[in-house]
Amino acid sequence: MWGSTSVTMNLSASTVPDTQSPPPTSGAFPTDLPHFLPDSTPIKTREEAIIVALAFDSLWTVRTEIVSEDTLPVEYYATRQEAADKYDLGVFVDKQDALDPTWVVILPGEVSANSMARVGEMELVNGVIYMFSATDSSIVAQINGLP
Repeated sequence: MWGSTSVTMNLSASTVPDTQSPPPTSGAFPTDLPHFLPDSTPIKTREEAIIVALAFDSLWTVRTEIVSEDTLPVEYYATRQEAADKYDLGVFVDKQDALDPTWVVILPGEVSANSMARVGEMELVNGVIYMFSATDSSIVAQINGLP
């Protein structure tokens, strides 16, 4: 369904605050998934997109290395369909969803990650790509493994 895509990232010239990413998580994956629910907070900046991605990632993956926030590739798309087209995710049935502005944050590095299709079944991958609604910060899509 995801296919393999060659991706070229364009980093913005914005400055990322000097903060550390959350420590690696450990233990069993939680059975409740409150992070799937949008908190209705718009994502307006690259820095906010990174914060949302790291918060989601800390609940969703097990990392052995800290992610360096100052080098994270972050992309903004005026519509969700543009992001879906870039990452070969198909066409949205709901036309309103397709028009939603979307942030893409790429977290590199070896990681044990859950899959939205198979929650609780971790797979070892090299990086994770997250897509979030710029309107309400809900998770839109996840791609395990970088091309």
